Amino acid sequence: MVEALCEVLGGNVHWRDAGGALLQAMDNFDFAEAWDEAMAGRNFILAPAVQHELAERVRKHLTKALKPAKAKAA
Repeated sequence: MVEALCEVLGGNVHWRDAGGALLQAMDNFDFAEAWDEAMAGRNFILAPAVQHELAERVRKHLTKALKPAKAKAA
């Protein structure tokens, strides 16, 4: 999950520098649900596909919550 967050925030300075707004946006992100859905049908936790799936879920959530300024795709 940490790698996915780093990927997303590293690709969008607006989100990374949002401070309290970022924390508030992430307060209602369901980490457990994102993890369960990303792991569904996979045998390996460290699979790059899991990190990508988690990053996409975070990116989608922040796009709705923080209205990005030209987010960079991974």
